[in-house]
Amino acid sequence: HQDWCGPCMTLEPTFRRGAMSTDKCELRCSFLSANIGKFSEQITELIGGEPKKDLVSHGCMPIVLLVKDSACVAPIYGANAPALLEAINTNLPPPPEEEEDPDA
Repeated sequence: HQDWCGPCMTLEPTFRRGAMSTDKCELRCSFLSANIGKFSEQITELIGGEPKKDLVSHGCMPIVLLVKDSACVAPIYGANAPALLEAINTNLPPPPEEEEDPDA
């Protein structure tokens, strides 16, 4: 991602490490960032109602939401790289199967 916000910059090495160590990562997941001020309502809905943290005045603490099948499966509050990597590994779909070359 080219436009990391300040809090996301803290986790950028974690995202890169996860992407580089994940087979066919680009087909299995995406790392996106959102302006919490603009998407507070959608983020609150994703995490199931009232957030544990005040999304608007949370300061510079990163909030990472792992979304699978349109539902938040793991909210990570703060720069907790081990929890983030564990949540990604737990929820990552399997790699797509290789298609056989019909001309082979």
